[in-house]
Amino acid sequence: MTLFDLGNLVRMRQIGMKLHGGNTGLALAWIYALSLAPAVFIWWNFEPLVAFLLLSALWALLNRRDGRSAVWALVGALTKFTPAIILGAVWRYRPPQKALRYTLITLGGFAVVYALLFAQNSAMTAPSLVAQFNKASYQTVWALLDGNYTTGNFGAADERFDPANAYRINGNPAVIPGVVRLGAAALIGAFIFWRTKRFDDRGLVAFTTLTLLIFFLQTQGWSPQWLAQIVPLLLLCFPTRNGVTLVVLLSGLVFIEYPFLFMRTGDTGGVVAGAQIVPFAGLVLGRTLLLVMVCVALYRRLRVALPDES
Repeated sequence: MTLFDLGNLVRMRQIGMKLHGGNTGLALAWIYALSLAPAVFIWWNFEPLVAFLLLSALWALLNRRDGRSAVWALVGALTKFTPAIILGAVWRYRPPQKALRYTLITLGGFAVVYALLFAQNSAMTAPSLVAQFNKASYQTVWALLDGNYTTGNFGAADERFDPANAYRINGNPAVIPGVVRLGAAALIGAFIFWRTKRFDDRGLVAFTTLTLLIFFLQTQGWSPQWLAQIVPLLLLCFPTRNGVTLVVLLSGLVFIEYPFLFMRTGDTGGVVAGAQIVPFAGLVLGRTLLLVMVCVALYRRLRVALPDES
């Protein structure tokens, strides 16, 4: 277990205790520790670091340490974009003046760091920002529509030294452009933003989780390691048997997809073909449906003005 996984356990316990009490907080930490998804992902990517930074920003925000939370979110955004989604919750759960200060720290710091990187090496800095958005769709319902039955690998390591590769789409172009998907997600987010009635700590965590899931659902691709970010938030929002069952089901679907299914595509460069297409499509649709159902459950929770214990 890495240092960041230990940090995630601590954060899970701290946030769980604040939201649900001592015994539940400790139980959530143990459930996270025994979850297969985080245990597997620590061996081949840095997603636990991203989860740690997101949870740290959330923990500081729950404790009204907004400046510290903004710094955690800034460091998280410099590691991977997703921790910046906490800005949505900040604008919903803080007065405009405090939300603006938080945003200036996070996005202003991000801009300063990238300005320095651009000044040093603009040729390699620009691809680091746009490479993910230029990838063809993969492992999502959007990929099924586009006919891209493949993983989201960037290709061989030596190809990543050529910045021009960041602008090449290795696959079929999008049937539904990314700007349309992002615009639709923004409209859904705005709808939820204005209709939220729950403003306690549990509502803040639920709003953050829902924002993260909407972002993942609209993006052109899906990576199984994202469960390292999703699992702790799901457990914090649903600290019950249903929440544990949800994590098990989601982990099972993802593990069948990767590594089990994609282990059989080693000779094809990660391309799913022939008899594998039907189960691949079924896994993608099943995972997407499960995440959409979670989004609906979170939205319904945010529509309840008084805290609930479900």
